[in-house]
Amino acid sequence: MSVCRTDAPVYDFRTVNELLCLGYSEKHLTSIGSPPAALPGYITFFDPGWNINEIRRYAKDKARIFGFQTWYNDQPFAQMHEASRYRQLQMTAIPDSFGKIFAEQQALVPPEDEIPSARLVLTMIAIHFLASGERLFSNRSVYCANRTSDGSLVIVGGIGRFGTFVDHVEPEFLDRALGVAVSRKF
Repeated sequence: MSVCRTDAPVYDFRTVNELLCLGYSEKHLTSIGSPPAALPGYITFFDPGWNINEIRRYAKDKARIFGFQTWYNDQPFAQMHEASRYRQLQMTAIPDSFGKIFAEQQALVPPEDEIPSARLVLTMIAIHFLASGERLFSNRSVYCANRTSDGSLVIVGGIGRFGTFVDHVEPEFLDRALGVAVSRKF
């Protein structure tokens, strides 16, 4: 599988601790260990496991990372936490995934990867933007693994001057600007 990006940023525990003001002690910082080896086209980062609402609240005063949306505040996918650990997400959607329905996009995901949660994609977008000022998925959107309470699939992207948007569509929705994101399985 080819990717458009060849760089491989790494945001270790210490960097994310500073960016997100996590407040971990030096002892805790040294206990986490080193991040996995960088992969070309992927961002390697420490994921604090925050839910989407926590990420949005933290980033609210930092920059316009997120759009002005509230429709998903009470959705289960926006309240989901995960264990904190290192993650790796591809910086771009799978190149050949655009203009296909979700089932066709799923078939393109390599066995070593999986479709990430919206929480994970939004965390990566926030950390990368806070560290580099670069907006990922600026003119594209990606399907995520989550579904809304009505069963539609969650999509993330379209970062512009109004921030990242989160939306939902049916799996049969077809759009030339909608691809699929992937994260490395650990």
